Parts: sequence; C-alpha cells; structure tokens
Amino acid sequence: MDRVRDKEEYGMTDKLLIGFGDSIMAGAFVQPEDTYLVKLGEMFGFKTKNAGVPGNTSTQGLARMEEDVLRFRPDICIVAFGMNDHYAVASDVRNVEKPVYRKNLRIMITKNQEIGC
Repeated sequence: MDRVRDKEEYGMTDKLLIGFGDSIMAGAFVQPEDTYLVKLGEMFGFKTKNAGVPGNTSTQGLARMEEDVLRFRPDICIVAFGMNDHYAVASDVRNVEKPVYRKNLRIMITKNQEIGC
C-alpha cells in the first residue's frame, strides 16, 4: 500500500504520530494542546492523532486498534497501556492478567509493524 495515498484519503498528508492508550495518553486533566503527544508532534514536525481513551485496558485497545490506529497508517504509533490492566479487581486478581497483557501488546506491535509503522 502507498502510505502517502492512504493518508490523503483521510485528509492527512504530513508525517503522522498516533498516541494509542488509556487516560495517560489521552491527557486526562490537561488541555489537548498540553499533552505530551502534541508536544512531541510539535518538536519533531508531526501531525498528531490522540487515540487515548480513559479507562481502557489493553484488551479494549486491541478491539479498537483497526478503527483508531491502523486505518490511518501512521509513521509512528506510541502504544501506552497498562494502568488499567494491572489494578486488582479481587485479591491477587488483576483486571487483565499479565500473560494476556503481554500478548495484547505483542499483537499491537506486530500489527503496527505490518503496516510499516
């Protein structure tokens, strides 16, 4: 696939940096222009798309990855999940168990690599 042509289809012709994660990526409690994603984009000359969703786990992120990340064919994707995965929902039971969390991250990385990101 032609990365430039695919981006033009979505109105994006510059280098694209997508931040994909939970509330930390979303920039909870700060203005959108003050998020570290926007600051990185400004610093390195990238357009940015914030695909951070407060409260999301890696499992939820994986379910929305095609719609929120892959269809835009970013040049760089920062994957930032974990805070909502690791908290305990019962004694010694995590919201997302460590092996599932690892698997989810590996799949996300592989999917990004498959599109040349």
